[in-house]
Amino acid sequence: MTFHIQPVKVFDRIQSIKKKFLSLLLVLCFVMAFGSITALAAEGQTTDIWDGTADTSWYTGHETESEYHITTAEQLAGLAQLINTGTITFEGKTVYLDNDLDLDKREWISIGKGKGGSQAAYSFCGIFDGQGHVISNLYSRDSLMPKTNVGDDEENCYRQGLFGNVYDGEVKNLGIENADIIVDLNDASTYGKGILVDWLCNSKITNCWTSGSISGGAYLEHYVGGLAGCTLRNSTLTGCYSTATITGNYKGTCYKEEDVMTYFDCLGGIAGGMLDGSLTVEDCWFSGKINVNSIQATVGGMVGYSDNASVTNCMVTSADLAADEGGNTCWVVYSGLSLGTAENNYWPADDRYQATLLKEQDGTAVSDFTSADVLFGLQAKQGAGVEWVAGIDHPTFAWDDRNIPADYTAVDAAIAKADKIDGTLYSNYEDVKAAINAVDRKKSKYEQKIVDAMAKSIEDAVAGLKEKDNGKDNNKDNNTPVTPQIKTYTVTFKAAGGSAVKAQKVKEGKSVSKPKNPTRKGYKFAGWYTGKTAYKFDTPVKANLTLTAKWTKIKVKKIKITGMSKQIAAGKKIKLKVTVTPKTAANRTVKWKSSNKKYATVNSKGVVTVKKAGIGKKVTITAIAKDGSGKKATYRIKIMKKAVKKITLKASKTKVTAGKKVTIKATVTPGKEVNKKLTYKSSNKKYATVNSKGVVTTRKAGKGKTVKIIATATDGSGKKATIKIKIK
Repeated sequence: MTFHIQPVKVFDRIQSIKKKFLSLLLVLCFVMAFGSITALAAEGQTTDIWDGTADTSWYTGHETESEYHITTAEQLAGLAQLINTGTITFEGKTVYLDNDLDLDKREWISIGKGKGGSQAAYSFCGIFDGQGHVISNLYSRDSLMPKTNVGDDEENCYRQGLFGNVYDGEVKNLGIENADIIVDLNDASTYGKGILVDWLCNSKITNCWTSGSISGGAYLEHYVGGLAGCTLRNSTLTGCYSTATITGNYKGTCYKEEDVMTYFDCLGGIAGGMLDGSLTVEDCWFSGKINVNSIQATVGGMVGYSDNASVTNCMVTSADLAADEGGNTCWVVYSGLSLGTAENNYWPADDRYQATLLKEQDGTAVSDFTSADVLFGLQAKQGAGVEWVAGIDHPTFAWDDRNIPADYTAVDAAIAKADKIDGTLYSNYEDVKAAINAVDRKKSKYEQKIVDAMAKSIEDAVAGLKEKDNGKDNNKDNNTPVTPQIKTYTVTFKAAGGSAVKAQKVKEGKSVSKPKNPTRKGYKFAGWYTGKTAYKFDTPVKANLTLTAKWTKIKVKKIKITGMSKQIAAGKKIKLKVTVTPKTAANRTVKWKSSNKKYATVNSKGVVTVKKAGIGKKVTITAIAKDGSGKKATYRIKIMKKAVKKITLKASKTKVTAGKKVTIKATVTPGKEVNKKLTYKSSNKKYATVNSKGVVTTRKAGKGKTVKIIATATDGSGKKATIKIKIK
């Protein structure tokens, strides 16, 4: 076997080894001084820090191997260098990551560049298995390569995620921590920007996570996502999560006029959007932040935009989602068409947005993500290879040590030992109190060493207790007077399903302090009780005491049903929305009922299906509160013989002076026995608004812009028509 050694490379590697040795030495010094370090991913394992160079020696001369093991950041950069030649794809090969890596916030060149994505060339086509390791401090600012041809932006564009393109491949078991990505202002070919993968084509991402931030800054930024930017063909994300901040920061002066509704931003917590084909997102969660100032942006907690996505058993815990246009945000997925499904998903109990725009959807709005109901619901539908478990603030995956609670057994044992001590006998008992008060119950399994240190701190404080002098010499004899010991009792508060209330230590004969009232979703606090008797807080305590919270269930006071219309075409469907007040009611669910199932039925989601047998008839749909309050609401519909087949829109003029008005005239076909009522919507309310009668009011801010006015039938047919208004 012959090895070809390049002197310069040898020097670079020596420098890299020296640097890593010094880094390891510093880590060891830190551990010796402080006893613990959370930066270590596992016991005895260090993180390799990138020096900015690329090493391909692990591949050169071993091209026929089927498996490769990467241990340094330089080798990872070497993988990018190999893929970006356009001739090496790693198809049929597996690359394993054997170490945590720190990219040191140096400019990263993605594994795969602009020419790839929808083809094998310039794309990673193998399997990348992170084996649970973490790559930290991914950094990207410069997404443009030097141009070789004028106007050749697409071919001369670097991607910006860890992987630029994954084609017929898979990335799994990998974490990206503290990413920092900003899209270049001059990058006109962004299309897909993701922290882990920019372009995911016919590929999979499994058991991966990201944190940090990704911010679009170009004048054309189609799809931006927490894990994947854009997906193509049949791609799947399973068992993944992101806590990243995702920002769409539109910087251009205008959109291309002829494509005013084509160039828009799509931002999603997991995937930015689907470019073509289909997209499957299963058993994923997002708890980060999404914000965008682009006027046409769409936002989804899971997927920013898709015409054909299946989003199942996923969870969005963050309420910090917002697009410039409120109607462009959905908690789960923003879907342009009725294709695709959204089943058994969970999102914040917040009425600002819909879960999706799909007619059929299944899921639950949640006020408390630590509720056992959420965990059990996810576990009941979890896919193969996925295991949901209880997390610190919400359910997560069994492999996710960063969000699973640490073991506080040693801490609790230390506190229990301290509680048995009469602090009045010691001069420094405040040290014990301070150690107990310093306990942080929000630490994760990943931070177990910190929790163990908390327990040791309490134990050390107890071991260091010093008895009070009592005015006598410390060398006491049998004649030393003994101060009578005052008994201390524990008053425990049993919240009975409400928020926890801390127990109190009370000296004998003293009264217990009344704590802040606990809270419980759907219930009103009615006081503290001993048995059936309300407790009086001025009562002297003479023994250990347990007080139990009493609760009164909050019932529904009002129900309201709304729908797009009360005249529905035979054979069509409409979705009714129910508003239940107060929002604090214990049970806000309703039972739907039709007055005549032969003519119209309604399912548990409020979807009304109108039958042809009921043409000309009227049917009453009733929503009844399930909490026993007896509250209900009705919605009376009339079944029309015909459905809208076509809508034609005309205006006396389509070029309107800024600040002026124009009326849209609509013609509905067929003209008889049909519901002609339409709803109108402007593609950009900043430039022009439209009222319920089709009167368009242009604004001076829209001068030189083109706005689309969309008319939609309300008979359940789903028919739409669009007319363009040019503002001059």
